[in-house]
Amino acid sequence: MCNLMRTPDSGEVNIYGKEVREWNVNKLRRTAALAFQSAPVLDGTVRDNLSLVQRLHQSQLYPPEELASLAGLPPELLDRSARDLSGGQRQRLSLARTLANPSSILLLDEITSALDPVSAFEIEELIKRHHREKKWTVMWVTHNMEQAKRVADTIWFMADGRLLEIAETGAFFSAPQHEAAKEFLKGGTR
Repeated sequence: MCNLMRTPDSGEVNIYGKEVREWNVNKLRRTAALAFQSAPVLDGTVRDNLSLVQRLHQSQLYPPEELASLAGLPPELLDRSARDLSGGQRQRLSLARTLANPSSILLLDEITSALDPVSAFEIEELIKRHHREKKWTVMWVTHNMEQAKRVADTIWFMADGRLLEIAETGAFFSAPQHEAAKEFLKGGTR
């Protein structure tokens, strides 16, 4: 809802004090960029995929070579078909495309779920560094509790499509307030 991939049924979602339905969709999506868990790729090469923002908006923060490097994609993949990438490489490609935008809000949906632990940690460090340097707001969806402890300042716990608890990370993990959060942290299912 933060970038109108879905329209709110009720209530308001405000980005920089303006309700999302009042934004120009293209401008909103450049401000609040989304990297998907499923890591979609477009036909063509990795370089073509990394040039998408340039083609759409006639501006891009980084050239394809630098985007690939930022996301940990080796340069020899640039001219390879994007559809031939592994799941982990596709997730890196999706993140790299997102980094091409001059966004100030990053919406990350399970972006490390297909990565090995070392690669996931590298991506975490990349996002944390950009968060510090560029003052990004990052909303990171993860079911990996260890990752949440490493990267989050604040936890928003959701279950059944509802926001049930907001807490500072340490407080959430040491003393969750909502019963569903307590069950989740004990390993229960929801």
